[in-house]
Amino acid sequence: NPCILRAPVSVSKGRKTFLNISAGRYPEGDWELIVRAAGQEVFRSMVDANTAKEGWLDKEVDLSRFAGQNIIVEVLNEATGWHYEHAFWQRLEIIEQ
Repeated sequence: NPCILRAPVSVSKGRKTFLNISAGRYPEGDWELIVRAAGQEVFRSMVDANTAKEGWLDKEVDLSRFAGQNIIVEVLNEATGWHYEHAFWQRLEIIEQ
């Protein structure tokens, strides 16, 4: 089972809303980052040597399509091979513009 970080989010109308992520990995490891909003998968990426070359993957996930709604946002650390699958979190924040 993945580690799931979960939080309620109120997405404002008339503004752009993003989930700003900075996720890291062990140098020898990889894992899959999955973001769900309101029960829908909105982002998926490996966190590995290709996507996190310096050890960190930085990504903005647009949540604006949920404007005017109160939703649950979930960020998952999904194991892929069970070898150094640990996630490091430098940033998980909601940004409105």
